[in-house]
Amino acid sequence: MVSYEVHPILVHALVFALRHYPENLPTRWKLISEFVVTSTDGFINDNCNRKSRLIIGNKKKGCKVIEGNQLDHIDCKKIASLITKEEPSLLKEWNTESDEYLWSNSQKNGHKPIIILPSTTICINGNCSAMGSTLGIRNRPSFPIVYTNKGPTVAALYSATCSKCSTYYSYSYFERDGCRTYFKEAHMKEYFQTSTATLFSCEFMNLLHHQIVIGGVSFQACSEIYNAVHAEHCKTKLNKLHTFARKKIETFDLNEERLEEAWFLLNLIEYFDNMAEDSSTTETVFLTKKGTKQDIDDLCRLAYDEGIWKEISKWQNHECSVAGCRQGYVTIDGSEKLRRPMCAAPRTAIKLARNMPKVIQCCPKSPIVGNQSQKPSPFCVEHEDQNIEPPAKKAKVGQNVQGAEREASSDQADDLSSSTVTIELPDMNVVPEYFASTQSLPNNNDESVHVGCKLKQNVDRFYNRTAGILTMIKPCGIIVDYTELFTCESPSQVFVFLLRTCTRDWSKYKYIGYDRACELEPFLQNLAKKGNYGAQEILSHVTFVVDYFHCIKHTRPTCMPLENNPLCKYHPRLPMHDTISNVNTECAEQCFKWLNNFKGNVRRMTQFRYKFFLWVIIKCRNEETEKKLKKKGKM
Repeated sequence: MVSYEVHPILVHALVFALRHYPENLPTRWKLISEFVVTSTDGFINDNCNRKSRLIIGNKKKGCKVIEGNQLDHIDCKKIASLITKEEPSLLKEWNTESDEYLWSNSQKNGHKPIIILPSTTICINGNCSAMGSTLGIRNRPSFPIVYTNKGPTVAALYSATCSKCSTYYSYSYFERDGCRTYFKEAHMKEYFQTSTATLFSCEFMNLLHHQIVIGGVSFQACSEIYNAVHAEHCKTKLNKLHTFARKKIETFDLNEERLEEAWFLLNLIEYFDNMAEDSSTTETVFLTKKGTKQDIDDLCRLAYDEGIWKEISKWQNHECSVAGCRQGYVTIDGSEKLRRPMCAAPRTAIKLARNMPKVIQCCPKSPIVGNQSQKPSPFCVEHEDQNIEPPAKKAKVGQNVQGAEREASSDQADDLSSSTVTIELPDMNVVPEYFASTQSLPNNNDESVHVGCKLKQNVDRFYNRTAGILTMIKPCGIIVDYTELFTCESPSQVFVFLLRTCTRDWSKYKYIGYDRACELEPFLQNLAKKGNYGAQEILSHVTFVVDYFHCIKHTRPTCMPLENNPLCKYHPRLPMHDTISNVNTECAEQCFKWLNNFKGNVRRMTQFRYKFFLWVIIKCRNEETEKKLKKKGKM
């Protein structure tokens, strides 16, 4: 093979092009030749010293002198072959980023800062007669925006289509018969594709995930910070790239909804990948023609139905040397800030039995948000067509019932004050059969006289919005279990929560700290007198205390004062509770300091998107907590 005498700048550009333009790229050598010629134009002097030129190959076999930068695609291919075989050191020596030309090329071609090819070059459709045959990659790419840690940019995204089954193959997914299917481990590649117009670098998404989970940063704040940090980058480097890809430079801004969509898809793909029994499969997560928002909601529901709500139970087996963890202490508390919209359908009161509290059934589904083709509604899809009148007086977002009562009549206020509600849960398998069959959770409207330090008029109530979550947390910070609240926190809901969680192993729940324990235990005692087996079980296994953070604010003699008070029984510092005297009973409040940061993220989420989001952040939080405990030698 003939040798070549070329200018070092040409070799510099050629080596960069070899690394930038992948091997399976259509018209690769034509693009490489164009890049070498155009990017070096004006930098090479034809009359430069010949000694400064490089000889590529064996000069004895003849030497072709390349004058200036006139290098066609045939010579590029030959020189690249010589460098690879005879001068491999040049590949390392000249490996530097000289991509200014790529940032200034506004033509519709493959000269872009990022080049992305389909993840497969063969048809993988098992029903296709051409399965296993090589796919032809289209010569003309699309030009999506790619969001990276260094700022947004434009990529050349190539695709392929099978000539037999018409399956469309892209980087993260393939499409067939109107259904999009993501490749397995799509979340582990360099980039993640949400559409033909948008991709994210997985490095950026990993950073974003930690900002959300650890820092509690909202999707809105993440997008605004990203746009502010990279505003100058968009005005300078992207000032030419945007001319063919988008009409306005502002369209490079990272949209909150676009970011949330990518986060959910990534975590859903990871979840279904981990759940897949057949590790040899090449696909996961199906999207349909409904639209990405609806598809994500359906996938979140599928994930929940397939067992997300069961996986949280594994944290009940956690044990460590933190005081109280192995002694069976947990704190129960509710966070009202993590609420979401719910259907405004009327609620129905039900009387179960003499030994059970009253219950009120309601619809926990999300109301219709509305779009270009549909008006928003306070009702879900099921109740929208039933000609139901919405409530005459509705509390605004964040407004409790006291505000609504000022506008309502006294009769209406009485109705409002009794409308505490909880509803059907899919995970009632451990609750006694007679209870689960009601498909609802109990209300606190029992005939018993209200006792406890928190007065009823001081209890916030919620309408057309959920009331946050009820959590069970160990002193070390591990969130053992949680459930969604659909009205104000009440002893009856805590009762069912305890039945659902603790009946698996009572030995792990000997002491329960609850800020309204002075109200909860009398409530359970009243149920037990009426023959309620669940209440009897709880009272026979559990000792209740009021966590120290709330106890010092209580007023009844059962809680305060601690000294010279024979009636005091719920204070955690009593001698009768010496087993947990050094326990961190404020663990729930400490956890809520982190958990409440997500109120901005969940306030508009649909029912199952909300459940999946909570599962992800709590799972990551618990895993991170266990890592810290192991590092400290406490596990």
